[in-house]
Amino acid sequence: MWYWKMKRKNDLKWSNISMKKYQKRPTLGTRSAMQNAEGTTVDLYIPRKCSATNRLITGKDVGSVQINIAHVDANGSYTGAYSTVAMCGFIRQSGKGDAALTRIWEEKQRTERA
Repeated sequence: MWYWKMKRKNDLKWSNISMKKYQKRPTLGTRSAMQNAEGTTVDLYIPRKCSATNRLITGKDVGSVQINIAHVDANGSYTGAYSTVAMCGFIRQSGKGDAALTRIWEEKQRTERA
């Protein structure tokens, strides 16, 4: 129960009103998605996942980073390809970002060689 001031006929008085009555309930049914002219679904925001923990990276995670690692040939010149690694703020804050990046990159190299 919430106690709050409610104005009735220029009168301020304390009322005991259950907030459940006034909360909006979600509507039942399918979620409408944005579609372009061709009819394909287009979303404005696609959440990223942390490469180290597979957690969703929310829009409020200001400590998260996305790193593009360039692919180079035997001579050390850039080939035009890159691999993207996203890390959440939790990994970076705990000090495990460097180890996680190294582990992810080594796993990616092993899968490309096999």
